Amino acid sequence: MAIARITRLRILEETNETFESVHARFYKHVKANEPNLLKYSLGKSKNDPSEYVIYEEYPDEGAMVAHGRTVHFNNEWTKLGLFIEGHPETLVTEVLTD
Repeated sequence: MAIARITRLRILEETNETFESVHARFYKHVKANEPNLLKYSLGKSKNDPSEYVIYEEYPDEGAMVAHGRTVHFNNEWTKLGLFIEGHPETLVTEVLTD
């Protein structure tokens, strides 16, 4: 059964453009180098421009864990972390429908 991770985070005021640019580079690398990634998207709140949600979907928990262990993930997440306020909230779920 597929696994999804949903991460809700808040970024520092007025860093949207830079955060989105750094995330776009990260996304391109992930899509090109992680064949087990089923879905990956970034969303921004319509009510609060400093709030974002990252949705990731993998075929199984092993693929999700492998994503978090890549050198690129760790390097880029460190860069993204410069813009994040507080601690992201994360929810891991089983995907029941497509």
